[in-house]
Amino acid sequence: MFLVAKGIAGEKASLLSTRQDCVVAASTLENCLNNPSQSYKEGILSGKTVVLAVGENWDKAAIAIDPRTERIVEAKGRKNVPLPTDVDLALRELQHQWNQHKKRGS
Repeated sequence: MFLVAKGIAGEKASLLSTRQDCVVAASTLENCLNNPSQSYKEGILSGKTVVLAVGENWDKAAIAIDPRTERIVEAKGRKNVPLPTDVDLALRELQHQWNQHKKRGS
């Protein structure tokens, strides 16, 4: 995945792919990722949602992406606050680069 390969704002981006990944990321980020009323966990396990944890220890942000459209569904920092400015700006730039790449490939 493009964002995992590139990283975001100089930070490592990791794809969450297991229930344990969700538990660890939710604990580290102190967010709703592990909340049973949220659909993230089931979406990840079923492949309907891709979630990236940002930071060496998954401590900077979580980004939910719809793999069918490759659009960002939601992006939050620790404790569900908006993304840190550097991550938000880098994410927007990477999304733009990816869109440009797809246009050239079409």
